Amino acid sequence: MSRRRLRGLWLRLHRYLGLVLGLPLALIGLSGSLIVFGWPLDAWLNRELTRVAVPPDAVARPLAEIVAAAQARLPADAAPLDWLVFPEQADRAFRFSYRLPASPDSYEIFVDPYTASVVGQRLWGDFAACCSWHGPLMTVIYRFHDSFWLGETGQTLVGGIGLIGLVSVLSGMALWWPNPGKWRAALTAKAGASRQRRVFDLHKLAGSYGFVVFAALLFTGAYMNFPAQSRAIVDRFSPLTAAPDDLHSTPGAGPALSVDAAVAAARRYFPGGKPATLALPTAPDGVYVVELFGGDEVTPTLAGHRLTIDQYSGALLHRTDPAHLSAGDRFHAWQFGLHSGQALGPAGQLLVMACGPVPAILYVTGFIRWRQKRRAHRLENQR
Repeated sequence: MSRRRLRGLWLRLHRYLGLVLGLPLALIGLSGSLIVFGWPLDAWLNRELTRVAVPPDAVARPLAEIVAAAQARLPADAAPLDWLVFPEQADRAFRFSYRLPASPDSYEIFVDPYTASVVGQRLWGDFAACCSWHGPLMTVIYRFHDSFWLGETGQTLVGGIGLIGLVSVLSGMALWWPNPGKWRAALTAKAGASRQRRVFDLHKLAGSYGFVVFAALLFTGAYMNFPAQSRAIVDRFSPLTAAPDDLHSTPGAGPALSVDAAVAAARRYFPGGKPATLALPTAPDGVYVVELFGGDEVTPTLAGHRLTIDQYSGALLHRTDPAHLSAGDRFHAWQFGLHSGQALGPAGQLLVMACGPVPAILYVTGFIRWRQKRRAHRLENQR
């Protein structure tokens, strides 16, 4: 196949993929920009729930009192509390989640760590199609970015769009790739150009300068939206460590440990850890699962140390430690860190946020350029 004919095939592939997928990719990119700093924004937008006054001594109440305050606020028909999030900063509240058996939605309760009093509660929603658009603004935007508010079907759709979008981006790079000695022209806009040429240059420059980040976002997004398939492929090259799902506490002669004692037990096994989340046992043989920050996480907002504790003896039943992960585990952990930019710190997050509008720029300029060419082709045929 001649080079000219091959280029023509790439051009048609790039054009039609862009026309079909350009709009959904633009929406995914713009919503992605909004959620890069989603949790800090949510905390700022809901300051009356998330922020608390820090007393001079800044001494928190026992965790058992804080849990009891949240339990006292539960509706009579609510399922037991099973999960809580520790405050990330001194002026933040504890967050508890619960569900009502008759509703697929979930809810959150916020408790002041210094007074053990309930600050308030809110509807959180769910990732299911029925409830994706329920809840706080930033969470609703996140679910749109992840699944177009269509639940598991939407996750598959968004993942597929990401994979095909990656093909479109690669085809664009193949068309853009300059010949030797033409790099400066390929990486700059033509001075004093016509309107048509300015549109082309904007499309070209947005694609070339944003290629690496945009392609990485498409790959990592698709990877996370096809979790089972992605894990199966990675597992072939480096085994992934799966946390056991059959861990149980052994009831003994004594009572169950309090939440304070369970967290203290976890910190004995990992003295330098800072508690991040706590899963509470909801059955006689249930376990405590404590996630702690250790400073060695790929993604600084997700704890990397996970300790499963027997609710009676305080014995360590299982531990996940970043220091003992396989290469496959590390590759898997990096995907969210790269997709959110958090793996590269605030600079990485800013870079990802700045790249969010790139699909919209490419779609608009590509569509305009397509219309310009169609108009020029019609005028030529009328002559």
